[in-house]
Amino acid sequence: MSVPISVSFHVSKNYIRTLKSDDGVSIYHAYPTLADYAAGLIPDKVNPRTHGPECLKGMLPKEIRSTLETTPQSFSLINRGSTILSDNAWFDPIKEQLTITFTDYDGDDPIHGMPDGATTDAVIKDAQRDALRSILAILDEHQPLTINTYQELIQKHHELIPNYLKTARIHLEIIKGISCRSDIADISEGRNTGRQVKQWSLEDFRGGFDWLKKALDKAGYGDIVGYEEMAGKDITVLDVIAIINLFHQQYNDSCQPTISYSCKGKMLDRAIQSVDGLKMLEPLIVDILKLHDLVYSTIPKAYGAYGGILTSLCSKDGTFKKFGNPRKLPFSDYCATNSIPTGVLFPVLASMRAIISYDRTGRAFWNVPYEKFWEENKETLVNQLLDDFKVSRNPNVCGKSAAIYGNLYRTAENRYMKMRLNER
Repeated sequence: MSVPISVSFHVSKNYIRTLKSDDGVSIYHAYPTLADYAAGLIPDKVNPRTHGPECLKGMLPKEIRSTLETTPQSFSLINRGSTILSDNAWFDPIKEQLTITFTDYDGDDPIHGMPDGATTDAVIKDAQRDALRSILAILDEHQPLTINTYQELIQKHHELIPNYLKTARIHLEIIKGISCRSDIADISEGRNTGRQVKQWSLEDFRGGFDWLKKALDKAGYGDIVGYEEMAGKDITVLDVIAIINLFHQQYNDSCQPTISYSCKGKMLDRAIQSVDGLKMLEPLIVDILKLHDLVYSTIPKAYGAYGGILTSLCSKDGTFKKFGNPRKLPFSDYCATNSIPTGVLFPVLASMRAIISYDRTGRAFWNVPYEKFWEENKETLVNQLLDDFKVSRNPNVCGKSAAIYGNLYRTAENRYMKMRLNER
């Protein structure tokens, strides 16, 4: 049996509310400042995740710390806060002090502690520890040290606490009166299944894709592209951007757009940072998506022109399997007879940026109709692509190979130059 413990800290009476239900469960909603909050003192074994020093090394804790320091006034709005399951809790309105007690917080099946928000708690504790170290270094120059903990620092030198800790508040949901272990398990599991909102959903929320939406809606693609998570669409805006990014002007003979295949997260970061480059392709976006379907649908026929049998390259997982019936592709009326993996498709598709130029206003245009160029050169490009592919027989390796992208780009560039010479 755990030895009962209690944790107390200051909360202004204007920042605490109590809700009580008929079944004896009480819920406190408290918003203490991070200067007053007793971070690191609430047990967290009831949490399914561990929160030792390692939990401060990921991206999430860094983002929490950044929010805390850069926008402390918004911390309680941006951060989800913490959930606390307690044996008892009470608020002294005279002292403006909240006390929380825990009696069953250790062992194999604890029911008290912090089932959600322990990472935030660890970040706040780390920030308080840094503040303590900095202030002790200053005090050490003027007087003998009589402070050992952050709580002692609050009591003796509250005026020295950094302003961002005094400004930021955390939302604490303190639940008392629940003793059924199955209920505790449900709370612990439910509160910890929340995921970070994906960046592309946030970017859509901010309006970052409005220009792209307008272009896709005008082309009739609005109903097939999902712009946020859980949209129920087979194609997301991230898929569309990955295709468009293959044609971005930042790529050249020595720099290839493998990131569209290998790491869509980083690709999106770059796309957001260099969105002007994507917007320059706006006149060609619909063409690029149709070209995607055209290349996808004709790879088998183009390879067959050289006597190759696509199914002979079939990997163990059936990568190049033949469909029972032709399948209509999403951005056009083209139909596919075989499944073409993205790792094989993207390198040859990216080579087609060799026929794009930009006018004085920075808007992209085709130097030659993309259908005409593809029709006249598809056998050469696809044969080279699949010859390279046969070395590894792995679409994943193909999609990440800058060498394969580069070979195809140079081939497309040379074929375009020959076309121009023949026209003269």
